[in-house]
Amino acid sequence: FVASAPHLFKWPKTFFVLGVIWPATTILFELLTRACTSAIFDPLPTWWHIALASSVPAANGLAWWIGGGPPARFKPWGAALRGAAWISGSLYLAVFAALSALAVVALPFSFALPPHGLQGLLAPMTLGPLVGWLMLARSAFRLREVRGCDDGRGPVDPSFTRFAFGGAAAALVIWAGAEFAILRTYSLLRTSKLEDKTHMLATTRALRAQGNEDLLRAFCFGSEVARMSPLARLLDGGGLQTFGNTTPAVNERLVRELFYRAYGEPFDAVAPTARSAGLFPMRDRLAGSRTGIGAGWDPQRGGDAIGSRMKGLSMHSSRIDWHVDEPSRLAYGEWTIEFENAHDNAQEARCQMLLPPGGVVSRVTLWVDGEEREAAFAAKAKVKAAYRQVVTVEKRDPVMVNSIGPDCIMMQCFPVLPGGQMKMRMGITAPLDGAAHAELLMPRIVERNFSISAQLEHNLWVQCASTFDLSSGEKAAAQKSGGAAWQGGIRQDAFPSIRVTFPSMKSGVQPRVWTEDPFADGQERFLIRETRDSNHPPPAELIVVVDTSRSLASWREKIREWLASAPGTVSTILLTTDEGFLETAPSSILGSWESAMFVGGIDNGPALQRAASLALSSGGKAEIIWLHGPQPFEFGGLAALEQTVERASTPPVIHALAFELGVNRLLERLHRHGSVLPARARFSVSEKALPKTFWATVTTPLPTHEYQRVSTPPPDEAAVRTSDQLARYAAYERVLRTFAGTREIDEEAANIAARYQLVTPLSGAVVLETRAQYEQAGLKPIDPSTAPQIPKGSVPEPSVVALLALGISASLTMRRREQKA
Repeated sequence: FVASAPHLFKWPKTFFVLGVIWPATTILFELLTRACTSAIFDPLPTWWHIALASSVPAANGLAWWIGGGPPARFKPWGAALRGAAWISGSLYLAVFAALSALAVVALPFSFALPPHGLQGLLAPMTLGPLVGWLMLARSAFRLREVRGCDDGRGPVDPSFTRFAFGGAAAALVIWAGAEFAILRTYSLLRTSKLEDKTHMLATTRALRAQGNEDLLRAFCFGSEVARMSPLARLLDGGGLQTFGNTTPAVNERLVRELFYRAYGEPFDAVAPTARSAGLFPMRDRLAGSRTGIGAGWDPQRGGDAIGSRMKGLSMHSSRIDWHVDEPSRLAYGEWTIEFENAHDNAQEARCQMLLPPGGVVSRVTLWVDGEEREAAFAAKAKVKAAYRQVVTVEKRDPVMVNSIGPDCIMMQCFPVLPGGQMKMRMGITAPLDGAAHAELLMPRIVERNFSISAQLEHNLWVQCASTFDLSSGEKAAAQKSGGAAWQGGIRQDAFPSIRVTFPSMKSGVQPRVWTEDPFADGQERFLIRETRDSNHPPPAELIVVVDTSRSLASWREKIREWLASAPGTVSTILLTTDEGFLETAPSSILGSWESAMFVGGIDNGPALQRAASLALSSGGKAEIIWLHGPQPFEFGGLAALEQTVERASTPPVIHALAFELGVNRLLERLHRHGSVLPARARFSVSEKALPKTFWATVTTPLPTHEYQRVSTPPPDEAAVRTSDQLARYAAYERVLRTFAGTREIDEEAANIAARYQLVTPLSGAVVLETRAQYEQAGLKPIDPSTAPQIPKGSVPEPSVVALLALGISASLTMRRREQKA
């Protein structure tokens, strides 16, 4: 602070501290702690606000620098900066007027607070705008007062006035631009009647064009999260509302629907505090929390919703082991997941998982005190009751898995203790399907309340009797014991797109396979499966429903190509819109395509309802193809669609083809009525040949399986013995046939699913901690010896083959002796 000539200011060090250090520290304090944002209003909602607020200490610093040297240091840009600082400083002075008055009173008492806490800094930091403005006024007075320099010109050139006014005008424009979307969002929420559909749609369009997404998201989380901006607070009452929140009272359910309609994603896809919490959130510091972004209290614990991301809860490790049986074209995999909790409270980990096409969960285990515990399988209602009793009342260690949609399950486990970990495993049985050859997809998490680091590696192991390839370019390595295997780590961002293909399993005639059913309750313990081409004729008429939400924007041109090349069996195309749908003929699709904007989140219910009505009026000849993305919001008004699906003697067939990974609430609702056939393929933009084969892929029925039960193994050599996964999957197909098109729970089918240890639409799985808990719930965990296992090596050991041959030979010999007798 030493100058070579007398300084313009009498006490330059004091001016520098008051005019530069103090207001700059106030800005930094708010960015780090968000103390004002968490309690009253958000003074720095955007980067523009940060720049505008910083103009005050910057202008004071410039005046201090000019005061220590010749007047030539004062340039036109300096005058513009000071003009902008006057506008911004005055606005912040007005907004903080009431708070500053209270801070002046509280300032003497601040020094009595504990020195290690942040509370003692609240009053001094609140005075930052006032002190900065006073020093700005002091510097302006000194710059005008002092005259006489070496070049005969004062430090303030009158010609610089126009630059000062230019800077002030620029600041006003920036303030208007920074606040327009925020003020527009406030205005829309205050004046719109969201209960009225017309108002809802008009507000949706206005928010897409002019609204503030972050602010609307905060309203979705509740009024305690949404905070006013500086201008909004000033216009709402001159900044006199010192305590409490003055944001508009809104219906959270309607605002959440508005958010999805406007921006095409669920409001809780991003935590509301992700941008505004700061590095050291005041609330968390006062509460002693050791974690950052996310919710601390979990209102969804033990419920059916995933809810928001939880603080400190994350996936710590992931391991997936697959064994592929070539004769039966069935894969069995085990996904072992470890959760970690860095929060101060016990947390429940929840996720919705998309299984490989046609997959079913056939094993669930949980590690309790280092010991692996097997699940009990029972009817879904019974499983849920047991889980909720343990989670909400006893607060002990359960894990639960239930089916919630086509190829989709929900997993819940509790408690992940503070500073601890929780380990669980899920077994999955999945068929290998594909147009040209067998293909295995990885299970994918589509919704979760825990975080997954982008650096997390999923440790993958795949083994098979024949060679295979990974979509990432790796190839399986031959094993000494025979067969092939691959092991490696796959990062989180690449894992969902991994596919394993088996060139040796080309589509065509599949061999007869058989197994000994360990769960059979009669003499016919051997199960034989034959695969035949489907005798179901292709649909005579197709009705196509296209989801035009933002999630499918990258598919827009490709979908247009497919619709333009639609076969003659396509009679009607329905494009979803904000108002409902646009109905058009295939010949007119190119002209109607301009109305498909692919923005926001569109309710597909009205279009599906129209398609279902058209399908029923065709006498059952028409089927529906639904090209959709995620539908993470459950709209109202589904009564007509559900009525059509439930009351029809033959429910319309809906081929639901998901083009993007994500939650689909509408699909879950429809699946409860058994009217949806999920796609067996996940599409990729990189597949160049897909447009040519698309229609054949979605309309060609898959091969069907015929099962036969016998009391002895098949004698013919053409039949190949396989694992008991065949029996499990046969039971799963039987349960699905029973479930399709029904509205009531089939107790016999539910008992079959539980006996074969399967998670189906009728049954679930739960692991409890103690035997007493099982007895209280009327459940019994499975015998570990009956749980499916992944064999060591990709093919059976020679000794195992010999034992199998010996067993079959002995069985045939006994049969001959019985016949002779």
